[in-house]
Amino acid sequence: MDGQQLNYVQKDPNFTKWLILSIFQLFCCNQMTGIIALVFAILANNDWKAGKFDESNRKYKNAKISIVIGFIIGILIYIAAFALSIFAIMIDMGQY
Repeated sequence: MDGQQLNYVQKDPNFTKWLILSIFQLFCCNQMTGIIALVFAILANNDWKAGKFDESNRKYKNAKISIVIGFIIGILIYIAAFALSIFAIMIDMGQY
């Protein structure tokens, strides 16, 4: 690398997508992980604007993990609620 300067271009992550997903999760799926994802997404965006790319990418990854975990928990809760309501209907009909 004699005299050559390496220029690394940081890919600008799509923060808007993760902000929208975290807000959607906050209202529809799981409030706890939605708040966590929203905070991490905002902090990652602020770090990116400040030029702290490594910290931004770490917080961006934490936001994505929180969103995925929240959606999984939300889906499991909806499945459990549906199964319990079907079971309650079957009990009312006298099948159990």
